[in-house]
Amino acid sequence: MFSKFYSFNKWSLITKIDRTRLLFLWLCIGCLLPSWGTSQVVLEAYVAEGLRQNEQLKQANYQVADSRLALQSANGLLMPTVEFGSSMMFASGGRQIEIPVGDLMNPVYSNLNELNGSNQFPMIENVSEPFLLNRFQDTRLRVVQPLFNSDIYYNRGIQKSLVEVAKAQENTQRQVLVRDIKTAYYSYLQAYEALDIYESNLVVLQEVVRFNQARFAENLVTQDEVLRSEYQVEQVKADLAQAKANRETAQSYFNFLLNRDYSEPILIDSGLSAKVDVLEAKVESGLAQRPEMAQLKAAREAQDWEYKMNRANQFLPKINAVGDVGYQGQDYKFDDTQDYWMINLGLSWELFSGYRRRTAAQRSQIAMDRLNSQQQQLESQIALEVVRSRTNLDAARQQLNARQRALQAAQRSYQVTESRYRESQVLLLEYLDAQTTLTTAQLELNISKYLLLAQLAELERSLASTEG
Repeated sequence: MFSKFYSFNKWSLITKIDRTRLLFLWLCIGCLLPSWGTSQVVLEAYVAEGLRQNEQLKQANYQVADSRLALQSANGLLMPTVEFGSSMMFASGGRQIEIPVGDLMNPVYSNLNELNGSNQFPMIENVSEPFLLNRFQDTRLRVVQPLFNSDIYYNRGIQKSLVEVAKAQENTQRQVLVRDIKTAYYSYLQAYEALDIYESNLVVLQEVVRFNQARFAENLVTQDEVLRSEYQVEQVKADLAQAKANRETAQSYFNFLLNRDYSEPILIDSGLSAKVDVLEAKVESGLAQRPEMAQLKAAREAQDWEYKMNRANQFLPKINAVGDVGYQGQDYKFDDTQDYWMINLGLSWELFSGYRRRTAAQRSQIAMDRLNSQQQQLESQIALEVVRSRTNLDAARQQLNARQRALQAAQRSYQVTESRYRESQVLLLEYLDAQTTLTTAQLELNISKYLLLAQLAELERSLASTEG
């Protein structure tokens, strides 16, 4: 009578109504997404949704986009700069430029007039021109082209490496998010099944209470058996309340990762246990594929470019060409009396800067040494993660097998004890002990099952083979 509530299979945790709804949803998903297959359809759909919606991953994507724009700007420094400019100057006073035209020419004109006997050549005054011209305009089109600038070349290399750093950081965030979504989903399923176990346990104990009340009415048992069974019911109700809280917490965290409303319902994936033995943990695989290694490599390349740039600045000059074409003169007259062109070649060479360039190069070298040390540390850390994840997965698999055997033994023990209790061959205390043992075995199996899947997700992360 009571053992029917303890049938344990993959559908025992879903009510009849829930199963009907879930089957309908699965049929819809199967029709819309036939290429996904039948295993882990729901979970992988949630992973894909999380990769689209998670705010932290969006921020990493923004960083990648920003670094690409920075590289585009660095490439633009190699190209010429073209600008249009116009200025109009108004001035009065200031220094004067004295031009002694009269002193130079008047004696000549005087002699010529005497020779000719006429005043054909009049006397002229000296000229005084202001240094600041009034109503002076300069309208030009200027082209600036760097001819030799080591900073531009090396900065381009730095920005290319920083793009790879940002992409590696985004890949790291992606893999961590996939692992967190899977782990959170397993936690929710564990809480969901634990709640169902407590609910089934409560139904059984309530039936025990009714059974003992009927026997007490017939004077077959004492009242203490009824009270003891009622106490056990209240204990399970307390456990049930905690289980509901755990499920709601797991549901909220899972929806948080997917950037959804915290109360959004979560579908159940029934094909989760078929993927436990697909990974072979190899340290070399983790070292080759982990995005953290790619990120560190790109950071070292960026630091190497910076070191070369600082070294080059100690010895190399900078050469630019500036070309102007436009109009210049008083008032705006765009004709051949004011047009001009000009090309200017400029060279700057910093011969001494208080050892700032040399110090910058030394600091870049120290940063390179630090990154090399970080790489060695990261390699050791990844190797340790792979070994630890593999070990934990093997232990979780062995634990699951043991829990399955323990549940089978507890079920058989409970069936025998329940039958003997109905025939008044064992005490209530023995029956409740068997029932508690069975419930504990079910909960432990529930924990072990999803612990195994969580350890698999952790191993996938360690090997950088997380899907999504």
